[in-house]
Amino acid sequence: NTAEVEKKGDVIALSDSVQWPAGRGGRNLPDGRYIIGIRPHHITPAANGKIGATISGRVLVTEISGSESVIHFDMRGQTWVSQSHGVHPFDVGSVAKLYVDIDRAFFFDRSHRFTGGGG
Repeated sequence: NTAEVEKKGDVIALSDSVQWPAGRGGRNLPDGRYIIGIRPHHITPAANGKIGATISGRVLVTEISGSESVIHFDMRGQTWVSQSHGVHPFDVGSVAKLYVDIDRAFFFDRSHRFTGGGG
């Protein structure tokens, strides 16, 4: 899961309406534009008591396999994936509210070189 973001001070902005604290991985980066990378298992439909970013996306596909749920969703024109423990059914076409563990995010410069993060 990747997207272009902008870091300004202690804030990471995906858009004007989707922003969150820089977190452990982004806190020490200089201000500027980055590509953020987030593993599917760091995006979940339950906050799990962690402070993170809240995002939403239109559900494209859901897969429930035993004790895990995989949600493919549209995030600003890109397909992103959430993978989490538990059964989390969503209807295709619905809007899912999801939580991102921002301390686990990776940051890359615009030429895709790793610059920090990953917790």
